Amino acid sequence: MKRLTFLVPVLALGCTQKPAETVKAVPDAVAVTVAASEQRTVRRTIPVTGSLSAAEDFQLSVKVDGRVLRAGYDVGDLAVPGAVLLELESTDYENAVALERQTLIADLARLGLKELPAGKFDVEAVPEVQRAEAARYNAKRNFDRLSSVGSTSRAEVDSAETEVKVGDANKRAAITLAEATLATATMRKKSLDIAEQKLADTKMRAPMPQHWLAWASLLGPGVAPPQYQVAAKMVQDGEMVRNPPGNAVYRLVSCQTLKLRVQVPEKFSPEVALGQTVELKIEAYPEENFIGTIKRINPTVDVTTRTFSIEAEVPNASSRLKPGVFARAQIISGTSTVTTVPPSALVVFAGVTKVFVQDGSKVKAYPVDIGQRTNDWVEVRGDLPKDAKVITSGYTQLFDGALIRVK
Repeated sequence: MKRLTFLVPVLALGCTQKPAETVKAVPDAVAVTVAASEQRTVRRTIPVTGSLSAAEDFQLSVKVDGRVLRAGYDVGDLAVPGAVLLELESTDYENAVALERQTLIADLARLGLKELPAGKFDVEAVPEVQRAEAARYNAKRNFDRLSSVGSTSRAEVDSAETEVKVGDANKRAAITLAEATLATATMRKKSLDIAEQKLADTKMRAPMPQHWLAWASLLGPGVAPPQYQVAAKMVQDGEMVRNPPGNAVYRLVSCQTLKLRVQVPEKFSPEVALGQTVELKIEAYPEENFIGTIKRINPTVDVTTRTFSIEAEVPNASSRLKPGVFARAQIISGTSTVTTVPPSALVVFAGVTKVFVQDGSKVKAYPVDIGQRTNDWVEVRGDLPKDAKVITSGYTQLFDGALIRVK
């Protein structure tokens, strides 16, 4: 009985105690703000940097030796094509031209000419040849007459025949001399041309652009000629100059059109084409955009830098831009429609960029890649739903599937 009495209280205690209950905490919804993603049409651009250079940049050397009589252009001066930049003393060259001209005139006079024939030369018209032909003709007539007269002695006939042969030889000699004189006159004319060219070269002129005269004749007298600017002057009046290559006296640049040469990463090669627009920013004019056009694309890629070069022409009629200035530019490669979100919607963690999107009362995380960005929006690439409502605040407490409430 005592054993049973002991057990009863225990059983009674067990019957009166309530079973334990497991309490599960319900998380609070995170307060967030949302904004709708937008579809925008944006320009596709390729950022590049480089320096501007002159469309033409060259150094000029004298073609003949001489003392500088006048070097009239200095650094910064404008010069149109054909303008005389420098003059050398020309007396010696003028004397050389006069000597060659008189010698040519003398040779032509022996041929009975005032100028070299343009076509085939009639050697029979040369006075010496005509004289030899007349003597030969008289000798032939005398020989024929004596041969027809029976009373003439054999000695007289032989003498007349000899005169005919001498006449033939004299004519051939006169023709040979005339041809030699013509050859000499031709050489004299070339020597005269060289002497005249040297005389002309005592005046150094600004070069004439290729096809400029043809363009000017088509466009009419009102067209403005291209201009050069003197970038360097390396000579003074009275200085002796010589013509070996490398002995430059002037450096000229053409700045009405500038060139931008830049390197483009090879991954952009499918997007770059001739005729595309290039927008430039210059530090001296921070509020302005300057526009260029792609004119040349290098067909090869540099294996060291993995880039290829392009060249754009930038109009510079006002000459505000100077060769050598640094430019930040972007190639306009096209347009496309993209998805954009506010910059505050981006969440970056451990090198991964994602966006939280409202999905009813919860959120879902979407990894994205970043494209173009401005102060107001950022282009995102990924599987983001169209017209998605992205979380713009409160995402520090969010995870994929978290409950939210929109403030």
